[in-house]
Amino acid sequence: MAGKKGQITLFIIIALIIIAAAIAFLVLRSRLPGTDKSSDNPEDYIDKCMQDAGKQAIKLLSEHGGYVQPGYFILYDNKTVGYTCYNNNYYYTCIMQNPSVVSLIRDEIYNYIEPRLESCYSTLKKNMEKKGYDVELKAGNFSVELKPGKVELISNREMTARKNEEVKTYDEFESSITSPIYEMAGIAQEISNQEAKFCNFEYIGFMMLYNRWEIEKDDVNSQTKIYTIKERQTGNSFRFATRSCALTAGM
Repeated sequence: MAGKKGQITLFIIIALIIIAAAIAFLVLRSRLPGTDKSSDNPEDYIDKCMQDAGKQAIKLLSEHGGYVQPGYFILYDNKTVGYTCYNNNYYYTCIMQNPSVVSLIRDEIYNYIEPRLESCYSTLKKNMEKKGYDVELKAGNFSVELKPGKVELISNREMTARKNEEVKTYDEFESSITSPIYEMAGIAQEISNQEAKFCNFEYIGFMMLYNRWEIEKDDVNSQTKIYTIKERQTGNSFRFATRSCALTAGM
């Protein structure tokens, strides 16, 4: 009986070793040159590329006032928060730094994704060529659209891959990211417009009318206000700064 238990234990150990070895082989194989799955489905590869870069861009913009690298900014919670409305002078209302916060964010997302997307296309082409494909990649265009609840990314670029008698042709790659950045940009626009006209925004009243959103205002000093817009259900947030009707230090 003891011998049988010992054999069973040995078989279990051997089985575990085989399973572990198989997993290790698959992981290592996936990292070897020429084993990239992008050639199996280029559309999924480019979709993931745009998704990853887009989500990174949205996160950066949401923390830095709509900019990847803000020009006029204040250091807040160890992060540079950009001004949407700013006036360096005292007592005067602020001046909008961009006509449209939505357009600003759309352009910033585009500028962040575009070079990364180009790099993804280059990698995709090399990986497919390693697998024996003859790849022709033409120039194209890339666009970003902000819509309620989502960000749409579209890359119109023709790619043809040939291998023996097999021919694969692609001309449009699309991706969609779920995000309330469009709505939050619209609220940031309204707040900034009110600051530019009246040096103030009645955020308590706004929250009573639109309880989907929570707005926090932090009067950092007598010169700068930090607004944080948060979607209550998801926790997604957007933070920006304004400098309007600034008072001199000590007042």
